[in-house]
Amino acid sequence: DPFRPNSGAERFIWNNPVVPTLTRRMDSRYGTIRDSINADYQWRVSDTTAILSDVSYDVDNGVIQQYDLGVARYVHPDISYYLGNRYLRPVVIGSEKGSNSFIASVTYAINERYTAMLSQEYNFDYGKNVSTELTFLRRYHRLYYGLTFLIDESRNETAVLFSLWPQGVRELSLGGSKYATLGESAVED
Repeated sequence: DPFRPNSGAERFIWNNPVVPTLTRRMDSRYGTIRDSINADYQWRVSDTTAILSDVSYDVDNGVIQQYDLGVARYVHPDISYYLGNRYLRPVVIGSEKGSNSFIASVTYAINERYTAMLSQEYNFDYGKNVSTELTFLRRYHRLYYGLTFLIDESRNETAVLFSLWPQGVRELSLGGSKYATLGESAVED
């Protein structure tokens, strides 16, 4: 039965099975250099449901810098969705502050050639939507096209993005490669 829950160790997946990673950023271009301990965790509750999380612990200050927790669910045969929360430690820098966002995303395989995705992020700290994305994927034989409509209220931007990539070679994508792996898993042979 494909929907029977998994048993044993394959239900729990660590990004690094030995220990969480200790990271030292060597470039201050993207913010203050800090030592951190990072861990990713995935719990496959069943063949169709997974709980995903990651955490970044700041060793220098002794606080959690970032924490993500979400549920991914595949609804046979055409729909999958993700619901999650992203927490970034409140640090006030100018008008920037921490972040606590709710993220929802739905993927619908319209047929074997077309897939549609809708994604929404709402930030509780700022009290407004951060971004909304609507993406359409078109599959040809071993070639994918993506068309994304993006409204990013955090940067006050609206965009239309076009992507093109060959099946299985994400590195050769033209435009964004954000959905390159999703396109292949959503409409596999």
